[in-house]
Amino acid sequence: MTTRYRLTLLVFFSASLLFLSIARAADNRTYQEGIFRVSVPTTWTRMPPPMLDEMKKTMVSSGRELARASKSADPNDISHETIPFVSGFQLQDGGRRILLTFSGVSNPTVMDRDEMYKTNQERVRWGVDTGRLKKTSKGVSKLAVDGVPCLLQDIETREGGLLQMYSFFVPEYPRMGYSVQIMCDDTSTYNKHAKDLASIINSITVVRNSQK
Repeated sequence: MTTRYRLTLLVFFSASLLFLSIARAADNRTYQEGIFRVSVPTTWTRMPPPMLDEMKKTMVSSGRELARASKSADPNDISHETIPFVSGFQLQDGGRRILLTFSGVSNPTVMDRDEMYKTNQERVRWGVDTGRLKKTSKGVSKLAVDGVPCLLQDIETREGGLLQMYSFFVPEYPRMGYSVQIMCDDTSTYNKHAKDLASIINSITVVRNSQK
C-alpha cells in the first residue's frame, strides 16, 4: 500500500475519533452534498462554517498524530489540500449531539475496497489494543449504498461515543475517497434515533456527474 493511500485512511479514521463528541422523524428536505443526494429531517441544522473549518483542521492534525503513532505514513504529507470537500448536519437531543458529515479525500492511486477493508480491520484492532476503542466495536463490513460498493466501519470509543463511517468506492471517481459519517456522543442516544438514521442512509443516492 502506498504512503498516500494510507493517508486517505488515516484522515477519515482519526478525524472521526476526535469528532465523536436528534429528534424523532419529521418532515424531510433533500440536499446535495458533493456527490451525495440525501434526505435529512428538517429538525437537523447545518454545521456552521466555523465548525466545518475546525473539523477540517482536526482532520489534518489528528491524521498527522495517528500517522506518527501508527508509523504508517509521513505526517507531513497530510494537508488541507488532500481534503477538498467537507459538509455536515447536526441534531441536539438534550445535552447530547449527533453529527452527520460528508467528505472527500483525494488520492493519487485508485481506491481498492479489499485493501481498505484489510487496512481498516487492522486499524480497528490497533484502536482496541491501544485502548482508544472499546472491544464492543463491531469493526468493518462490506455492503452497497445506491449500488455503490462501500465499507461500513462501526466502532465505539473508550469515552462511550459511537461512529459509523461509510466509505464509498465510486467507479466513476476511482481516485477519490468519499465518506458519510454518523458520530454520536453515546450509544443510548444513537439507539434512540437509530430508525431515523437508517432512513437517512437509505435515502442516499450518488450523483455520478459531480465530483464536488
